[in-house]
Amino acid sequence: MTNYLQKWTKLFCILFISIFLPSVSVFAQDLTYDRYTEDLRTGTYQKQKITLTERILSLPAYPLELTKYLADNVLNWVDKYHVEDKTIWLVKELTDKGIYLSGKASKHSGGLGGRVTVVKDDLIKLSPFVESAGFKAWTGLSSQLYNENAGQLVLKNILNTGVYANQTFLFESRPQEDFFGVGRRSSRANSFTYDYQRMLYDTKVGKEFDLIWGSLNVEAMYAFNDVKISNGQDTGKRDIQDFFIEQNLSGVNGGDYHTVGLEIVHDDRDNKGFPTRGGVRSASVYYNKGVDGADYEYMKYKFSAAQYFKVYKTDSVIGLKVGGEFNDKVANGTLPFFDMARLGGSETIRGYQYNRFFDNNALWMNMEYRYNIWKYRIFRLDMAPFLDLGSVFGEGDDFEISNSKLSYGSAFRFRVASKTFLNIEVAKSGEGTEFYFKTKTAF
Repeated sequence: MTNYLQKWTKLFCILFISIFLPSVSVFAQDLTYDRYTEDLRTGTYQKQKITLTERILSLPAYPLELTKYLADNVLNWVDKYHVEDKTIWLVKELTDKGIYLSGKASKHSGGLGGRVTVVKDDLIKLSPFVESAGFKAWTGLSSQLYNENAGQLVLKNILNTGVYANQTFLFESRPQEDFFGVGRRSSRANSFTYDYQRMLYDTKVGKEFDLIWGSLNVEAMYAFNDVKISNGQDTGKRDIQDFFIEQNLSGVNGGDYHTVGLEIVHDDRDNKGFPTRGGVRSASVYYNKGVDGADYEYMKYKFSAAQYFKVYKTDSVIGLKVGGEFNDKVANGTLPFFDMARLGGSETIRGYQYNRFFDNNALWMNMEYRYNIWKYRIFRLDMAPFLDLGSVFGEGDDFEISNSKLSYGSAFRFRVASKTFLNIEVAKSGEGTEFYFKTKTAF
């Protein structure tokens, strides 16, 4: 009985202070004034008398008003100390020196890591052989210990033909990759872990053509992949080699292989950072052949097509994307599990864990409705409800809608000008909820 009296006494005191004390009511009234809201009254703000009924009805909104008050003070601080101008100046100074800082999304859980990129693209300029020659180097570490270190030599406009060439040397280490078996019927409860390390030597030669509608880029490539697979570092899951060596899973011990390929990309987006019209389409084909005892031999075909539609008389955008990957074994060759088509994660079906499904082939589709909920100068906060649909399937199987995996959710994207600064996505599926914190959109 005493506890009930104490609770009701506290509640009565809170109501009394919120409704009758002038200082509290004036403070609450001040909170409702937000100089950054576009539709506020103009002119000098004048405090008005608030009735008892208005005070009572406004009680549930006080926590939200406090949030608005804090946001208003933050923006005032940005104005007062010219934080926006100083940030732009700092980024420009670093960029002029060829240093770029960016967030890096973890492909395991959507967490953010860091990436530092150094670019020197004018080591050689106006040579009789190339317009410019330089290099690019980067290193990054995700929140899930996904490490990538790379260097790239870049040649532009070779012999005044518009042809470019890149030579990349890359090492990546993923000590806690997950594997759930092959096929759409695999179970998340039946999970394994493995350590994936790859050394890549990659050469690309291409040329971009200007068309009436957009641009067309054609690129040929050759790569040598040195892949090592070992048991993962996550002791809470079973190790892949302890189980799948006896199952004759191709690639469970890693291996070396060559890749020769061709990719074509057509792009007619009106803005690559924040497209509202047009789209980008790509198609590629790769021949892969194992060496040094690896029996890999297969063809890989990939395609994707994204299109953007501006909603009539608004700045809202509908985005649609379809993508697919198909692997076809050649002769008696095999397809390593680590290069199979995969679904799940921030770039395919977002409601499922990264690389949740493995198989020979995969098809998926993404739909988004992007609209603005807040603006201030070059800053913008958008919301984007989305729907993802996809499925994997093996040799001799056909894609069927009834076998597809569905996920849905919403994204909140904070942008500076046309660049996405922070993208927070929440996705729901039959296997639970996934969260992503990224610095780019899914497409």
